[in-house]
Amino acid sequence: MATITTATTSRQRRLRRQRRASRRWAQIQSSPTALAGLALGVASLGSCWDQVMGAEGRIAGVMAVLAALPLLLVLLKFASRPRLWWQELADPLIGSVLPTIAMASMVIAKALGTASPAAGELLWMVAVVVHLLTLAGFVARQLPRFAVARLLPSWFVPPVGIIVAVVTAPPALAGQPLLAGLWQFGVCAYLLLLPLVLCRLALSEPLCRVTRPSLAILAAPASLSLVGYLAAHPSPDPVVVAVLATLALVMTAVVVVALLVQLRHPFVPSLAAFTFPLVISATACFALARQLAHWPLTFAWAARVEQLAWLELLLATAVVAYVALAFIRRLPAATAVAQQPATLCAANWLR
Repeated sequence: MATITTATTSRQRRLRRQRRASRRWAQIQSSPTALAGLALGVASLGSCWDQVMGAEGRIAGVMAVLAALPLLLVLLKFASRPRLWWQELADPLIGSVLPTIAMASMVIAKALGTASPAAGELLWMVAVVVHLLTLAGFVARQLPRFAVARLLPSWFVPPVGIIVAVVTAPPALAGQPLLAGLWQFGVCAYLLLLPLVLCRLALSEPLCRVTRPSLAILAAPASLSLVGYLAAHPSPDPVVVAVLATLALVMTAVVVVALLVQLRHPFVPSLAAFTFPLVISATACFALARQLAHWPLTFAWAARVEQLAWLELLLATAVVAYVALAFIRRLPAATAVAQQPATLCAANWLR
């Protein structure tokens, strides 16, 4: 009798373990793609703090490990359901943020390169190829149904996000025409999309609650373009720097206002869209301050811009921490919300 009871108890424990494992795997398979945006924000934040603190890769390395955790969840989701990648590319919101997987990998590759240059360069090359393939897939899925009403600020991510490759490029590729070409492509795409997106925001129906956080991405392209330009051009043109810096500061101010409004509403996974734009804005401010210090006519402005950069970095750190904690506490709920496709909102725009 005791043997039967022991066997029954053991079987029940095994079934409970199997059910728990099954639930965990189901959660992994339904992880919101927005986690990749959070991973990008965390890794970029570590890179920014590492630069300003002169930590020689230590802070960037720790933050890259932390960023790899949510990124791994997203990668496991697509590994278990390969067709989902093609399906999500058809969604105007989720498909447009899919390249953040590759962008986060590029930033992680830069941190990895301090410990193993060969491994970092290999990961960077793979990430660049994946980003370009994702860009091609997004265009192929969205072009047949293109309409201004379907445009979202997150559409900047696929074409302009490739500039992350310029910022994170291995030292061995410094000065290569490839990097200049990627930067030029990203900037041209930004200048082409900017009036279309602004017209869509001004003339079409307001964004729905799920897609509204994508407004944060308005701050990223100009700041990323500025960081990429200063990284790829040893002797930058002051006019180009002035134009990009002005755009970056104006867009960042708009996004900070949007953040204050968004924080009044319940958490949604797309709130991760605020992380990277605020981090890259702070990074651009620090890069601008360093450049202004090299020009005699603008030397006096360098200290003020650096003070602004510190304010932006502290704000970005607070936002990244808030979004990360919100994901940890509310991941099951965030997963449920993530399963509601943004195409439902898009359908409402087109009615």
